[in-house]
Amino acid sequence: MISFQYDRLCGSQTLQTTHSGISAKITLPSNIIVGSSPINGVKNDDYVNFYMIYNEEIEGGISWTPYAEDGKSGFRIFLNTGAFEGGDALYWRSKNISDLGLSFGFGSTVTLTLVPTQSGKHSQLWVNGKMIWDLPNYRTQPITALVAYTHGCKDQYGYVQHNTATWSQTELLRNGVWVSWVGTDWGYGTYRKNDGAYGIYQPHPMSAYLSKPNGPDPAGDGIGV
Repeated sequence: MISFQYDRLCGSQTLQTTHSGISAKITLPSNIIVGSSPINGVKNDDYVNFYMIYNEEIEGGISWTPYAEDGKSGFRIFLNTGAFEGGDALYWRSKNISDLGLSFGFGSTVTLTLVPTQSGKHSQLWVNGKMIWDLPNYRTQPITALVAYTHGCKDQYGYVQHNTATWSQTELLRNGVWVSWVGTDWGYGTYRKNDGAYGIYQPHPMSAYLSKPNGPDPAGDGIGV
């Protein structure tokens, strides 16, 4: 059974269900720490991620971990179209960026785009204008829905931290046209879970850092990766 009790999230969600996709740039942090492995004899599989959400079901974006199952640490691209219910074989992909012909690192700015197909039976994840995956959806998705973007992590031991990461140029697909998601025009709602360790500089487009519980601000403590 997958547990989400150690998840932390902070992000923004649309107020209307009138969107057919979401696109934005994420400027990655220049510093990410998740702690060593193992910890107390248990494998540490914590991670940091920055991703988009469609209809509160489809998730796609960038993750970072030094302890990936395939042994390829670092930045990865992932897409989840229903793996928690339908299994990984059809509804989950996660690969190191080097395996996908991509090249970026700490501090890079990356464009992410998440859209379902017009039939709602598949979802596509694009990175820097390149379609990385087109996967079947476990459940057929509506042609318009709520969309969101997040900073996120799994932090079961309390070591996870990163300095400032910033979303920018957020856009929504409405009636076949991409439009800027400006808070004063379309509004936004907070998307939060166990977010007390995040230091939020700007709520939308979100700019935030993640500190250790009871720890220093990693944006200013000089800790290296």
